[in-house]
Amino acid sequence: MDQCPGCAYSDLDLSPDVFESIAGQSYTKLSIEWKFVDCPISNKVQYCLKTGSSEFWVAVQPANFVSGVESLSINGQETSLIDSAYYFLIDGSGESVADLSSMGVSMTGVNGEVLEETLSLTADECTEGSSQFSSSVDASQTTITPTKPSRITSATSTEELRVSPSESL
Repeated sequence: MDQCPGCAYSDLDLSPDVFESIAGQSYTKLSIEWKFVDCPISNKVQYCLKTGSSEFWVAVQPANFVSGVESLSINGQETSLIDSAYYFLIDGSGESVADLSSMGVSMTGVNGEVLEETLSLTADECTEGSSQFSSSVDASQTTITPTKPSRITSATSTEELRVSPSESL
Protein backbone atom coordinates (compact mmCIF):
# COMPACT_ATOMS: atom_id res chain seq x y z
CA MET A 1 0.00 0.00 0.00
CA ASP A 2 1.27 3.47 -0.89
CA GLN A 3 1.14 5.68 2.17
CA CYS A 4 3.22 8.23 4.03
CA PRO A 5 1.60 9.13 7.37
CA GLY A 6 4.28 11.69 8.23
CA CYS A 7 4.16 13.47 4.88
CA ALA A 8 2.65 16.93 4.53
CA TYR A 9 0.89 18.39 1.48
CA SER A 10 3.25 18.42 -1.53
CA ASP A 11 5.80 16.07 0.08
CA LEU A 12 7.10 13.26 -2.09
CA ASP A 13 7.78 9.82 -0.67
CA LEU A 14 10.17 7.96 -2.97
CA SER A 15 11.62 4.47 -2.73
CA PRO A 16 15.31 4.45 -1.72
CA ASP A 17 16.35 3.36 -5.24
CA VAL A 18 14.37 6.14 -6.94
CA PHE A 19 15.62 8.69 -4.41
CA GLU A 20 19.25 7.72 -5.04
CA SER A 21 18.73 7.76 -8.82
CA ILE A 22 17.28 11.30 -8.72
CA ALA A 23 19.30 12.89 -5.93
CA GLY A 24 22.56 10.98 -6.37
CA GLN A 25 22.83 10.28 -2.65
CA SER A 26 21.33 8.15 0.11
CA TYR A 27 17.99 9.04 1.70
CA THR A 28 17.81 12.35 3.51
CA LYS A 29 15.41 15.29 3.69
CA LEU A 30 15.87 17.78 0.88
CA SER A 31 14.28 21.05 -0.12
CA ILE A 32 12.73 20.47 -3.56
CA GLU A 33 10.52 21.94 -6.26
CA TRP A 34 8.35 19.76 -8.49
CA LYS A 35 5.51 20.13 -10.96
CA PHE A 36 2.91 17.98 -12.65
CA VAL A 37 3.47 17.28 -16.32
CA ASP A 38 1.24 15.47 -18.79
CA CYS A 39 1.90 11.77 -19.31
CA PRO A 40 2.78 10.90 -22.91
CA ILE A 41 -0.25 8.63 -23.35
CA SER A 42 -2.08 8.06 -26.62
CA ASN A 43 -4.60 5.42 -25.49
CA LYS A 44 -7.98 6.02 -23.87
CA VAL A 45 -8.60 6.25 -20.11
CA GLN A 46 -9.13 2.92 -18.36
CA TYR A 47 -11.53 2.32 -15.48
CA CYS A 48 -10.40 -0.46 -13.14
CA LEU A 49 -12.95 -1.98 -10.78
CA LYS A 50 -11.51 -3.16 -7.49
CA THR A 51 -11.83 -6.78 -6.40
CA GLY A 52 -15.00 -7.21 -4.33
CA SER A 53 -16.94 -4.46 -6.11
CA SER A 54 -20.63 -5.17 -6.52
CA GLU A 55 -23.88 -3.27 -6.97
CA PHE A 56 -23.66 -2.41 -3.24
CA TRP A 57 -20.00 -1.35 -2.97
CA VAL A 58 -18.18 0.16 -5.95
CA ALA A 59 -14.50 1.11 -6.01
CA VAL A 60 -13.15 2.51 -9.30
CA GLN A 61 -9.53 3.33 -10.04
CA PRO A 62 -8.95 5.41 -13.17
CA ALA A 63 -5.76 4.56 -15.06
CA ASN A 64 -3.89 5.61 -18.20
CA PHE A 65 -4.87 9.29 -18.09
CA VAL A 66 -2.91 12.24 -19.49
CA SER A 67 -3.34 14.57 -16.52
CA GLY A 68 -4.54 14.29 -12.92
CA VAL A 69 -8.04 13.36 -11.77
CA GLU A 70 -9.81 15.78 -9.43
CA SER A 71 -13.07 13.85 -8.83
CA LEU A 72 -15.23 10.99 -10.06
CA SER A 73 -18.96 10.37 -9.77
CA ILE A 74 -20.90 7.19 -10.44
CA ASN A 75 -24.47 7.48 -11.73
CA GLY A 76 -24.50 11.09 -10.53
CA GLN A 77 -23.35 10.20 -7.00
CA GLU A 78 -20.13 11.75 -5.72
CA THR A 79 -17.50 9.27 -4.56
CA SER A 80 -14.95 9.37 -1.77
CA LEU A 81 -11.29 9.15 -2.70
CA ILE A 82 -9.38 6.49 -0.78
CA ASP A 83 -6.00 8.27 -0.83
CA SER A 84 -3.88 5.33 0.23
CA ALA A 85 -5.05 3.20 -2.72
CA TYR A 86 -6.25 5.87 -5.18
CA TYR A 87 -9.71 4.36 -5.56
CA PHE A 88 -12.93 6.36 -5.78
CA LEU A 89 -15.54 4.62 -3.61
CA ILE A 90 -19.30 4.50 -3.10
CA ASP A 91 -20.43 2.30 -0.21
CA GLY A 92 -24.15 1.66 -0.38
CA SER A 93 -24.22 0.17 3.13
CA GLY A 94 -26.43 -2.66 1.89
CA GLU A 95 -28.33 -0.52 -0.65
CA SER A 96 -27.79 -0.94 -4.39
CA VAL A 97 -25.70 1.97 -5.75
CA ALA A 98 -24.85 0.88 -9.30
CA ASP A 99 -25.64 -1.59 -12.04
CA LEU A 100 -22.10 -2.63 -13.02
CA SER A 101 -23.28 -3.65 -16.50
CA SER A 102 -24.35 -0.07 -17.31
CA MET A 103 -22.59 2.39 -15.03
CA GLY A 104 -22.46 6.12 -15.73
CA VAL A 105 -19.05 7.54 -14.83
CA SER A 106 -18.21 11.24 -14.83
CA MET A 107 -14.56 12.09 -14.19
CA THR A 108 -13.23 15.63 -13.75
CA GLY A 109 -9.58 16.35 -14.43
CA VAL A 110 -7.38 18.79 -12.52
CA ASN A 111 -7.73 21.17 -15.48
CA GLY A 112 -11.56 21.16 -15.14
CA GLU A 113 -12.21 18.97 -18.19
CA VAL A 114 -15.00 16.40 -17.70
CA LEU A 115 -15.12 12.95 -19.29
CA GLU A 116 -18.48 11.14 -19.27
CA GLU A 117 -18.84 7.46 -20.09
CA THR A 118 -21.41 4.69 -19.71
CA LEU A 119 -19.50 1.49 -19.09
CA SER A 120 -19.95 -2.18 -18.33
CA LEU A 121 -17.42 -2.96 -15.60
CA THR A 122 -16.31 -6.24 -14.04
CA ALA A 123 -14.68 -6.60 -10.62
CA ASP A 124 -10.90 -7.06 -10.75
CA GLU A 125 -10.70 -5.93 -14.40
CA CYS A 126 -9.90 -2.73 -16.29
CA THR A 127 -12.17 -1.46 -19.07
CA GLU A 128 -11.02 1.03 -21.69
CA GLY A 129 -13.25 4.07 -22.05
CA SER A 130 -13.91 6.01 -25.24
CA SER A 131 -12.05 9.24 -24.42
CA GLN A 132 -8.98 10.87 -22.91
CA PHE A 133 -8.21 14.20 -21.21
CA SER A 134 -6.69 16.92 -23.37
CA SER A 135 -3.12 17.98 -22.69
CA SER A 136 -3.07 20.54 -19.90
CA VAL A 137 -0.35 23.02 -20.82
CA ASP A 138 -1.41 25.38 -18.02
CA ALA A 139 -1.41 22.67 -15.32
CA SER A 140 1.99 21.39 -16.44
CA GLN A 141 3.46 24.83 -15.79
CA THR A 142 2.45 24.86 -12.12
CA THR A 143 5.49 24.40 -9.89
CA ILE A 144 4.91 23.17 -6.35
CA THR A 145 7.30 24.54 -3.77
CA PRO A 146 6.75 23.11 -0.28
CA THR A 147 6.67 25.62 2.57
CA LYS A 148 8.91 23.32 4.57
CA PRO A 149 11.48 20.72 3.53
CA SER A 150 9.98 17.61 1.97
CA ARG A 151 10.50 14.07 3.12
CA ILE A 152 11.47 12.16 0.01
CA THR A 153 11.59 8.38 0.27
CA SER A 154 6.66 7.30 -4.77
CA ALA A 155 6.30 9.63 -7.52
CA THR A 156 4.17 8.84 -10.54
CA SER A 157 5.15 9.47 -14.12
CA THR A 158 3.15 12.71 -14.01
CA GLU A 159 5.61 14.43 -11.71
CA GLU A 160 8.79 16.21 -12.72
CA LEU A 161 11.27 16.62 -9.92
CA ARG A 162 14.32 18.83 -9.48
CA VAL A 163 16.49 18.09 -6.47
CA SER A 164 19.53 19.99 -5.36
CA PRO A 165 21.62 17.70 -3.13
CA SER A 166 23.47 20.75 -1.79
CA GLU A 167 20.23 21.82 -0.11
CA SER A 168 20.29 18.85 2.24
CA LEU A 169 18.84 19.58 5.68
